[in-house]
Amino acid sequence: MASLFPSAAVNFSKIEKDGSVGKRWRMSGLDMTANVVCKVCNETWMSDIEVHHAKPAMSDLILGKQVKEITPDQAHGISLFAFKTAVIANHMLPEDEEFFDISQRYAFRESLSIPPEVGMWLVGFAPENAGGFRSTTIYFPNKNAPKLTLNVCSFYVGQFGFQVVSGKSLTDTQIESLPTPSDLTVRFYPAIRSGVSWPRNHVLGGQSFDGFACRWNSIKFL
Repeated sequence: MASLFPSAAVNFSKIEKDGSVGKRWRMSGLDMTANVVCKVCNETWMSDIEVHHAKPAMSDLILGKQVKEITPDQAHGISLFAFKTAVIANHMLPEDEEFFDISQRYAFRESLSIPPEVGMWLVGFAPENAGGFRSTTIYFPNKNAPKLTLNVCSFYVGQFGFQVVSGKSLTDTQIESLPTPSDLTVRFYPAIRSGVSWPRNHVLGGQSFDGFACRWNSIKFL
């Protein structure tokens, strides 16, 4: 997606679990690579997701262009890129925080199937040539005896961001983040409601990204 930013590089930041900035770099677009991805995967099916799904679905949103309605097909394209990002970001965490098992990763590679206990949200950002991502694993009530484990991947570039929340629970339950920002986020996976337009009326500044990424640290059970 380097062509989306022809005049300026994007300033990217990787936010660590404690909120500190672990790494800053500049790049032309979304050509992110990670040591956890093999060369063959990066240049075949992962590249196909970016070229055939992510770029058509996300380009106008990243640039803040007017979109009358985000369609279900567009939301699906975003969801593929978002889940791929969540898996890669999780594998950049310490080994004891690995969340997605090998069967889930292989199923996604082979058929682009996303596990059932996953929700995804869109969020708008103020115009700036910046981006960031953060992956964290959260254990409720604690890591030694979790009844619920969440992996939260938050990502933004330009004027567009998303959050992928994946869960593992010992009980049949539904949850909601605390607090839930009013009219800030839009759930787009597993389905997006009709009439969602872009850009959003309420957006975040880049300095608010870390607070947004941490919004699932406190939850309520529904």
